[in-house]
Amino acid sequence: MTATAQISVQEVRDAVLVPNAASRFAPPASTAQQRRSLPGALLRRMPQFRPASQKAAMGADRRIWVLQNGEPAAVSVTTGATDGRKMEIGRVGIMPGQHVSVDSVTAK
Repeated sequence: MTATAQISVQEVRDAVLVPNAASRFAPPASTAQQRRSLPGALLRRMPQFRPASQKAAMGADRRIWVLQNGEPAAVSVTTGATDGRKMEIGRVGIMPGQHVSVDSVTAK
């Protein structure tokens, strides 16, 4: 005999949700900035990891990037609950239906 259960830990109504990847996104530097930093472009950097004690906690201020007039613009938001894939965003900064950046592609 088997049974299936669904356990709700927290329920949030009327929340604005964005992918967790949006809080990790940063737009690439412009070509002019990349040219100025030749040593930085030639030397590979090791990935930087933060200890769990330094990671942003729920309710922390984060930067989310949105497109305004075709250009990336940073918006400061307050995060809330997360399910591991999406996170709740405070009402200030991001409006329901607004597109957020999670990745960028450059044409060559």
